[in-house]
Amino acid sequence: MTVRVGVVADTHYPEFLERLPARLFDVLRGVDLILHAGDVGGEEALAELRQIAPIEAVRGDHDRSLATLPVMREVIVEGKKIVIVHGNRSAWLEEPQTFLWTITLGYYEPHRGLPRTLRRRFPEADIIVFGLCRYGRPHARLQPRRRAPMDPAGSCAQARSEAGVV
Repeated sequence: MTVRVGVVADTHYPEFLERLPARLFDVLRGVDLILHAGDVGGEEALAELRQIAPIEAVRGDHDRSLATLPVMREVIVEGKKIVIVHGNRSAWLEEPQTFLWTITLGYYEPHRGLPRTLRRRFPEADIIVFGLCRYGRPHARLQPRRRAPMDPAGSCAQARSEAGVV
């Protein structure tokens, strides 16, 4: 049996949103497991996502109210080791770079080196799911025995975002 895994990050609900986007529920319908790579926003987001499927989540830099979530989590799905991490960095690095990303309307990519850093940090992982970067695209094709960092969706607070199912 194939396990369908939904991958999401940066929902920021209820921090920045009044509700989770309807598209998120459409995309995640039918998954067996949801991986959330941090910046959840609050327990409300986890509760709504749990109505779809069990969820494995990590704490992001905006998740101060979710202190019980770990900052890193490993799960095994169909024999593959998946590492989930938000990608938290020091506020001294994060805030100025996020400001540059904002004023350049996304042209400047402050986290360009994060996928490479995560591959070095988790050499045994088959897949690394992370948030923080706000652009949803896998950074490497999934190939046997290759670690594939994956930023699932960008921020749900942005109109262009969506969730991923792998």
